[in-house]
Amino acid sequence: MRWPIRKKARGPVSLRRNFVTPEGVDLQLELGSAGTRAGAFMLDGLFILVVLIVLTIAIVMLFVASHQGDALAILWLIGFFVLRNGWFVLFEMGGRGATPGKRVMGLRVVARDGARLTGGAVIARNAMREIEIFLPLSFLGSQAAEGTADAFLTIFALCWSGIFLLFPLFNRDRLRVGDLIAGTWVVRTVSGTLGHDLVAGKESAIAGQPFMGDDALHVRALIPADPAFDFMMTTMTFQPGTTLPMVEIHVMEHGLLMLTGEGIYRLGEHWYPVAAGDFIWMGPYCPQWFGALGKTPAKYLLYKDWNRHPVAK
Repeated sequence: MRWPIRKKARGPVSLRRNFVTPEGVDLQLELGSAGTRAGAFMLDGLFILVVLIVLTIAIVMLFVASHQGDALAILWLIGFFVLRNGWFVLFEMGGRGATPGKRVMGLRVVARDGARLTGGAVIARNAMREIEIFLPLSFLGSQAAEGTADAFLTIFALCWSGIFLLFPLFNRDRLRVGDLIAGTWVVRTVSGTLGHDLVAGKESAIAGQPFMGDDALHVRALIPADPAFDFMMTTMTFQPGTTLPMVEIHVMEHGLLMLTGEGIYRLGEHWYPVAAGDFIWMGPYCPQWFGALGKTPAKYLLYKDWNRHPVAK
């Protein structure tokens, strides 16, 4: 006698993924759904179409008196190619990592390894869109205009583009082929309400906390650890001979003002002696390290130019 096998019910597929920054912080990002990404793409397509219509009218008015139809067609094709590729590449290379369509839908592009989104990755993911969609459909359109598009060519072009368009539905991370090649994710942006309260107090009234369990290195947070305060400021006090436990790399810019004492500061591959009154600015992703020298404690005031989720609006 065969007993019926009960299949375990599957819950909804989670789109939340681990996203570990260079500091080792897991931000738990939520991927954009296939429907949201499709909506963003259609919005971008609509925006591109509006721009294309305006440019087409301008080009026609420019060449209407010259009667150079061939030059007009060539210029229009080049302009359309530059527009559709430049639109995605330039916007995604910006600080928001998103085209207008993605911004409307609450999406942005990030590197899957937690590092900075590079220009090479943006170009790679968008160059694949030409192969996936625009080239086959453009070729089909040109052949149809000339009356030479047979059934085989039509089916082949539509199936080719259809496979790539539906590809995100068949992988758990909702990746396009371009995302696989470039190592990128399209994730939901995180919105937060900024605080309206002012913060005032005395640094001396704040209890110092050991940094990573080191009693010789104390940190005092001068601004509440709340993302609503889109800024971070602390003091770090090092007893003589104390150092940071590791070389740090942060995703945001830093600045510090030496208040007391002296020490040695590493920025990138260079070492700098610092003393009270010196100021240092550090760009994002700059390796940094400090060690206190001398016979008195070294203390500096440290700021971070934002204290929010790295993919927040």
